[in-house]
Amino acid sequence: MGGLREEVTINKKAPRQSGIELLRIIAVTLITAHHLVVHSGYPLFNEPISVRRLFFQMCLSSFGKIGITLFLLISLWFLVDREQTVKKSCRRIWLLERELLFWSFVGLAMQYVDNPKSVDADVWLDAIFPITRNEWWYATSYVILLLLLPFLLVGLRKMGRQIHKKFCIVLLGLWGILNLVPGASLDICINVIGFVYVTILFTYYKWYMG
Repeated sequence: MGGLREEVTINKKAPRQSGIELLRIIAVTLITAHHLVVHSGYPLFNEPISVRRLFFQMCLSSFGKIGITLFLLISLWFLVDREQTVKKSCRRIWLLERELLFWSFVGLAMQYVDNPKSVDADVWLDAIFPITRNEWWYATSYVILLLLLPFLLVGLRKMGRQIHKKFCIVLLGLWGILNLVPGASLDICINVIGFVYVTILFTYYKWYMG
């Protein structure tokens, strides 16, 4: 998520886009609400069925995916209309990698102070290679998307509006409608495949409908 800073502040002299800033605040709030419910020490799912449990489980716990999608859309908003190259993608990846390395070693130091015996070889590898080791899944998926984006955008541009439209319809049917069938297992989740899915739909909207 730290890589979003570059996209929003490319030109410091440009007027602030209050709508984008508000969207980022909303996304952070939604993701925080999700983590408070799902990733905290509170045993929500051991609670008896009640209005409170249903509210936390059905409302706040689902907000995380919405917030993640908003973060991705903010990045794509600044990326899909510009020419993307592997060199530019690598530069963005390096900027993100530097931030992740900093926080990885901060977390490593805190873990060592708290419990030195828990710092083993795997923990060191996670700190040194946070993207490759999928220490933060969003960053890993985002980096892979950045590497694919120069080729993906060229392909989407060349297929033209009509084929792109049909492509979106197929994807919405496959991973939208059919995915609602109980027990559906269609290999779509919040990972790089999901990021590519969102990118294909969003580019059609921004290029031809926006």
